[in-house]
Amino acid sequence: MVANNIQNNPDNAVYQRQLSQSRAFSEFATQPVGFQTQAYVQQVPDQYVAEDAKKSGKKPNKFVNFISNVAKFFASVGEIAKGTIKGLFYGTLTGLTFAGGAWLFGSIPRGFKELSKIKGLGNKLKGLKSEAIKNTFKSISPKGKLIAGIAGASVLAFHFIKGILNKNKKNANIEHALNTGHKANS
Repeated sequence: MVANNIQNNPDNAVYQRQLSQSRAFSEFATQPVGFQTQAYVQQVPDQYVAEDAKKSGKKPNKFVNFISNVAKFFASVGEIAKGTIKGLFYGTLTGLTFAGGAWLFGSIPRGFKELSKIKGLGNKLKGLKSEAIKNTFKSISPKGKLIAGIAGASVLAFHFIKGILNKNKKNANIEHALNTGHKANS
């Protein structure tokens, strides 16, 4: 009753401001915009709103819930395992590439530098089997090993996180199909 008195009172400033804003909006809505001659808001009949509310309020039975939980479990395990395996493979390749670069551009030049100090051709040929060639991993500097490890671990982390995000996407699609009855567009 108090609300009716406030709305019906033409002296009320809040009511007048709301009324003027609604009039300004209705004038704006009827202005031509681009190729449209009028902008309008379509009213949805109450019967359709009630039917949509009934559909969204419907809960699936326990068997369908169980099947969706099993599907989500296998989707989760599959996506995370796929991301981990890809990460291990590509991370190992990246780490080995960085370590090979550190060996090729760090250890080998140091080995040839030591080789230049040796006198005599026979001794130089024996010197080719230096530490850089015999023990390749030992000859890589600690900085090169650290960079190779960080590069490999970052590629592993990237693919693992990507697998988790793919798992979340698949679980959301399963939930969407369960709640709406159709698959999501993705």
